[in-house]
Amino acid sequence: TFRKCGRSSPFHIQNGVHEAGTLHPRIRLMIRGFEREDPPPKRQKAVTPVLLQDTVEYARSLSEWAKHTADLIVGGYFFAMRACEFCSTEKPGRTKKLTLGDIAFRDQDSRVVDQRDSQLDDKAMFVTICFTDQKNGTKMEKRSHRKTGQETLCPVRSWVRIVQRVRSNFMTNDDNKIPVCAYKEGHKAKEISSSQVLQLLRASCRFHDGENKYGIKVSELGTRSIRSGAAMALALQGNTSD
Repeated sequence: TFRKCGRSSPFHIQNGVHEAGTLHPRIRLMIRGFEREDPPPKRQKAVTPVLLQDTVEYARSLSEWAKHTADLIVGGYFFAMRACEFCSTEKPGRTKKLTLGDIAFRDQDSRVVDQRDSQLDDKAMFVTICFTDQKNGTKMEKRSHRKTGQETLCPVRSWVRIVQRVRSNFMTNDDNKIPVCAYKEGHKAKEISSSQVLQLLRASCRFHDGENKYGIKVSELGTRSIRSGAAMALALQGNTSD
């Protein structure tokens, strides 16, 4: 960049403040012209609770990767996650994928319940997730949710199923470092990818005639739809996802 070379930017009008300046009027006009000529953005529609519930039910008739993906989608939805936080992506960014060690369960008295506990599903009333490093620069942020009383749309039950499925497939001394998106296909270890997340969401929407049932076309769904759906749900309750 110009600043790294010790020079001021020719695209800005310097105002006497170090590394600060106003965009040159001609450059601003050029950018506005580009924006006018650009096609409108293809925005991804937010998922709805009904779509999520139908997706979990739909996945039950499919293979293990689909069941695992459905639980990751619901688990990610309740925490307004980016896809890169709960599955693998083509271009990994700064955000760290969650591992088993980032997930903690507590009972009704707030005591920690071991992930290996055979009665985890019954004992766990709360789930806490630690986001070690996020896109916004925040590190080691912890968020919690409690049981909703529902079998399908419940963050605690979803993460219990995720953790138990991963632990049943992988037995190592370093198991806390295993990504939550890990699964096995035969004897081969794999990770749920963002393309599989999108594939399942769209397949479920198509199967349930989503355009009429949810008001969402298959092509309008993307991996960002999960986080958008969570933000929409929070907004309707008068809260914010920030």
